Amino acid sequence: PDQVPTNITQTLVEKSHVIAVPLCSEQTTLQAVKTLWTPFDQTNEPQKPLLIVWAARWEYDKGPDRLLAIVERLESQNINFRLCIMGQKFRQVPAAFSLLATQYAHRIDQFGYAQSTAEYFSWLQQADIFLSTAIHEFQGLSLLEALRAKCCPVLPDRLVYPELVESQFLYKSHETISVEANYAVEKIQEIAHRIKLQQVQAPQMSINWLTLRPRYQQLIEETASRN
Repeated sequence: PDQVPTNITQTLVEKSHVIAVPLCSEQTTLQAVKTLWTPFDQTNEPQKPLLIVWAARWEYDKGPDRLLAIVERLESQNINFRLCIMGQKFRQVPAAFSLLATQYAHRIDQFGYAQSTAEYFSWLQQADIFLSTAIHEFQGLSLLEALRAKCCPVLPDRLVYPELVESQFLYKSHETISVEANYAVEKIQEIAHRIKLQQVQAPQMSINWLTLRPRYQQLIEETASRN
């Protein structure tokens, strides 16, 4: 500690670059045509439910208690929806997932880890909305994969999300979970209505290897050429 150079923080900043983790450019798993959500047909009979996908590690920092609160609110609003909840489990699984599995089994189409890349992308391709409840996120790789699959995002207005999508896809954050759930459900209903009217599309996703490769190559070559 007594040998730290002066101005080391600024020196490191000047020598550092932050580059996104690129997604694979492979598109073969995403060729199916997405079917738009339509709440009623011409005879006023229920049709395709709104499919909401949530994909993250099954840990507290991804906000499972906030997810549970949102699902509870959706249920109370009598919204015609289905759930796809994916992600990797670890030794300790937050209690919210057990409650979701038992209390909302009638809403769940997929619950747990997708066993293959094809299966994972198939669920994204079928989904209308990608929902995040995270309280900790660096880049949001699952979000970027969902955008590539043309899912409309519904995300809290915190963390990295305002850097990735427009404000129209963000709901208000709040430290009180029930209040935030209300904001999220309002945004889900808004986006679902706009999907029905074909007034909204998923944001363009450009964080892929084809786009970022030149920047990676430039910096690697510059670093390798230094004495």
